[in-house]
Amino acid sequence: MASLAHCVDLHKTSFPKEEMVALRSESRKLAMEKKIKPKEAMIQVARSRIAETQVEYNKIAGVVKEHYKIPEK
Repeated sequence: MASLAHCVDLHKTSFPKEEMVALRSESRKLAMEKKIKPKEAMIQVARSRIAETQVEYNKIAGVVKEHYKIPEK
């Protein structure tokens, strides 16, 4: 399984330009605050984005299940 760092490197071109600028800016700020390597900061930012996305997904999935009365398996 590929590491998160490797995935970030691999998919840099998959993000829109504006998103990459925001990710780099956020990771640079985090790296300076925590005095860590920029790549480690990028990984932390990516993990936080993944967690935020998962929370939103869970909310949407809950609404869909409730709306369509989908029973738990």
